[in-house]
Amino acid sequence: MDQKDKLALSEHICAFFLVFFVIALFGNILFGYNLFLIAALASGFTFSWLNRKLPSLWAKIFVTLGTVGIFGWMVYSVINSSLYYKEVILFCIKAALLLEAVVSFDSSNASLLSQMEALTIPLCMGFPIFTEEYTPSAFISIGGYFLSWLILLRIKFYTRFALQRRTRLVKSQANIFAASIFVLATLGAWTLYSIIPLETLQMRGIFTEKSKAGIDIAPDLLEKDYYGLQEQINKMIVDRHIPSLSTSEERHEALKFLESLIRELPDTFEVDQAEQGLVSQFKLPGPGLEKASGENTVLLNKYVEIKTELNVNRLKENIIDVFKNNPWDIKGRLSALDQANKMQSARTFEEARKNNERLKSTIAKSSLEENLRTQALALARLMHFWKDFGLYRHKKDELKKELLEQKERKWRDELASLLAQIEKMHDLAEFDQVRMKIRDLRENAPADIKVFLDPIEEILYVRLGMVLSGDAKELKMQAQEQNLSGDRLLGFEENIEALVTSEAPQELERTYKTLQQRSLSDKIKGFKENKELAGVKTELLLNEEKARVKEALQANTPPDLQDPFLKELERIQDDEQEPQIISSFRYLDGYVEEFFKSGFVSGTDQKKLLTAMQNLEQLYIFRLKLRNEFEPQETPPAREEEKQVAAQEEQQQKQQTEKQETEPQSKQEKKLLQIKILPEYLELALGLERQFVAMGMYSDNSQEELTAKADWTCSDEKVARVLSGNASTLNIGTVKITAKFENIESKPATLVVKEAELTAIVIPFNDIRLPLWGKFALKADGYYTDHSRKDITDLVSWSAVPKPVIKVEKTTLCGLRLGKAKISAEYKNIQSPEVDVRVVLTLWVLFNIIFFIILPLVLLAALLLFIFFVLTRQREKKLSGLLRSNPKEAILFIYANALEVLSLFEPKTKGFSAPLSFARGVEKRFGIKDGVFLKLSAKYAEAKYSRHALNTADAQEAARQHNSFSNQLCGARGVIKLSLKMTLAILKRRPFFIHI
Repeated sequence: MDQKDKLALSEHICAFFLVFFVIALFGNILFGYNLFLIAALASGFTFSWLNRKLPSLWAKIFVTLGTVGIFGWMVYSVINSSLYYKEVILFCIKAALLLEAVVSFDSSNASLLSQMEALTIPLCMGFPIFTEEYTPSAFISIGGYFLSWLILLRIKFYTRFALQRRTRLVKSQANIFAASIFVLATLGAWTLYSIIPLETLQMRGIFTEKSKAGIDIAPDLLEKDYYGLQEQINKMIVDRHIPSLSTSEERHEALKFLESLIRELPDTFEVDQAEQGLVSQFKLPGPGLEKASGENTVLLNKYVEIKTELNVNRLKENIIDVFKNNPWDIKGRLSALDQANKMQSARTFEEARKNNERLKSTIAKSSLEENLRTQALALARLMHFWKDFGLYRHKKDELKKELLEQKERKWRDELASLLAQIEKMHDLAEFDQVRMKIRDLRENAPADIKVFLDPIEEILYVRLGMVLSGDAKELKMQAQEQNLSGDRLLGFEENIEALVTSEAPQELERTYKTLQQRSLSDKIKGFKENKELAGVKTELLLNEEKARVKEALQANTPPDLQDPFLKELERIQDDEQEPQIISSFRYLDGYVEEFFKSGFVSGTDQKKLLTAMQNLEQLYIFRLKLRNEFEPQETPPAREEEKQVAAQEEQQQKQQTEKQETEPQSKQEKKLLQIKILPEYLELALGLERQFVAMGMYSDNSQEELTAKADWTCSDEKVARVLSGNASTLNIGTVKITAKFENIESKPATLVVKEAELTAIVIPFNDIRLPLWGKFALKADGYYTDHSRKDITDLVSWSAVPKPVIKVEKTTLCGLRLGKAKISAEYKNIQSPEVDVRVVLTLWVLFNIIFFIILPLVLLAALLLFIFFVLTRQREKKLSGLLRSNPKEAILFIYANALEVLSLFEPKTKGFSAPLSFARGVEKRFGIKDGVFLKLSAKYAEAKYSRHALNTADAQEAARQHNSFSNQLCGARGVIKLSLKMTLAILKRRPFFIHI
């Protein structure tokens, strides 16, 4: 094997290891295929090397077919993916690695081999996208990859210059060239990486990336926190709360609430009821939970918040999974993903509604099959419900905080009572009561109070949507209790679902009639419930259509024209006859016509307005029909036994009534003697709430709870506020709380409001990526019972494990060695959740290591070079003195210096002894013109062997010949080689040129 084959084999081996180390880096995401890829690579390189001198037609055919197949597989996989940026990049990486394995069978082709080597560079750079931490094996693979490139560059340079150009290039110089190119390329890549990091490119990709809008942390971390909180809530309720309950009914109720709360993807109404039920149980007076109730409430609130965000994200993923069933509809899938992301990031109810409508429109226009389209629409509806639920909770909390800042007690209590009614709303009658109160407040309340009514009305309709889902679930449960056959039960449930999802008035009315007929034919006692469900759905559709009308008007119509139109639209809901409703809408149609003629409304908006108005008219008429509808009278004939039982019950009830009427009046009457408040003394941290209970003691020794009936007062409403016995703390202090009922006033209970207590500590970082030997400023936020957040970084004590990896100096985290650790903060026996810390070797640290190791060496070399340069100049000055004092000695020195310079270019020149013969050989070998070296040698022979008297002019002539000889030697050399020669000359203290 000649030298050329040895170098080719070495390059093949280096190329194999380049791809090998890249495969090792991606071992975790290749799911076991890495061993097959490595085996294929080894087979390909071996086959190509053994057949390097034979015709490679079959190898070319195999590579061509394999490349086409891999490209087709990649296109198919991308089309069937979710089109997320990271997922698409992963398919491209897998395809590139497969391509490397296929091309290796024709790697004897130099151009293909170079392309294989170049392809490993973007593959290696893609590794940070998929890794969360650098393991020791990853560092070994990266080091092996760089070392393989260094060796490969050395082989390529040596092959290029030493063999192809027949240049006398020594191995050490090839190493220098390879190392230089490698260092420059690495520094350039690091610079580019620091300017444009991969994280930035990831969000600017042409494919849609997973949106974090609405989610403060990544979905995987969100799920981790969700199940962690779920475990805490399980322990809190099962281990602490349930044992403190006195009756089995209360324990059963707590377990029922817990089951409803933690169930995967339950109904929003069910989750809200479960949370309210548990919170109300925590607020009951009793031993064991007073101090922990505030913390438990915060924990429940956080859990429901994360559950809501996680369900919204999961439903979005499910919608995209449905679109994967039609892989060629890329436009529809991207559009659906975009609308779903926008709905997930919506900050208002209106924004969520608009994006939901666009998403449903995209799904309806897609090329999905009918059953898949129905499935996607159902998922979009659920996603909208959960998104509205999250906004409902957020908006409700904001309103409560704003109400606490109101100074007028009358309006503050009125609005707080209104919010409490909305939270506890269960049916349409309660909805009508709240809506009437809002209408009264719009007429009577001052302007600064009216600003609260619009957001309150928004959450009212969201709550109504939750009631709708709760009523639908209750109806289905009632049907299941009727022991219907499978087909009849399924048909009934489908009718209920169709009623809930109906979006047009005609569809709603038709579905309602079908549901009533089915209830009658199947003998299901649910006529009132069906009517309630249809009424709730009607109100929701009315609200949506009104929103569309306002949206169409607000674009261009002046406010002075909008207000009369909208007021008339609101007034129509008071019409109690169908002709009045029809007449009112014909009147509004005239408004719309005037808007169009005046140019305020475009033709498109006019059509939207008329369509919305037509829908509103039909909905108002249908609502009127529902209110006037009576329960069907058709009932199945009762059996004889049932009639007898009914008659007996009626007789017993009649006898009981007569007995009560004949009893003495003194036995029937009872008198309230006193009212006792429980607890009589209570200490609460600022921001917490607690329920006081008013117990009435009667003359017949009976007791009755009067909490909801009594009038509650507080001695200082700046310190605390009491509504229906629920005390809310506002400021630090002590107050007296009394309850009054039927002119009987209780003894005052004492409430001491203390400073807000710390409930939780949070380190506001999901995970910390700390450079080796770097520092990171820690921060800890304390959450208090008054919902405030404070920076308590300087108060907490930090703990870090394991200590050899990281350490904490006051509030600064230091990375000691590569690895993974955890850090937490503790204060007042409250510990924060642990945060992962990864100490990594960053490019900047690596650059500093190289910089601080190489720079001292460079400075030391520069210092030594400067010292030798000074010594060289001193020798040159000594020669200048000899030119005048001893010309003969100066000529001998000049000739000796010329031999030293020549030895730098030709190491074997000292084998000659005769000066003139040696000079002729040197001039012939180096192409020296004008015989300058021969003349210098002759002058040297004259000074060495003759007794001629030589003067300064002779020495100066020898110096000029020396300089001309050196100039010709340097002219035939490159800049790099010449710089190296001059450096060696300085080290030997031999000047290249003698300054006369």
